[in-house]
Amino acid sequence: MAYASMQKSKGKPCTDITLLDYVSNVNSILGMEITLVVVGFDKYQRSVKESVMCNPELKKMYRQVSKTVAEEVATEVQFKGFCHFSFLKQYA
Repeated sequence: MAYASMQKSKGKPCTDITLLDYVSNVNSILGMEITLVVVGFDKYQRSVKESVMCNPELKKMYRQVSKTVAEEVATEVQFKGFCHFSFLKQYA
């Protein structure tokens, strides 16, 4: 969803749902404040990049979604989607 948001912000065509679209849909159904929490983003990104089993197209997409891009998308969702967003590190 972050990748789709990034593509749309660059003006590129993308048929995938963005995180803002998803949050807006959930918010309209639930009608209450939403808090999104991402746990272990850095660890997940590393595991995808290092995986030999991962689809090359998917790897390329993940390389383009940096921590900065994810934070920009999260900021947009907080302002436009009226929700809270947190990134937490995974310890283990």
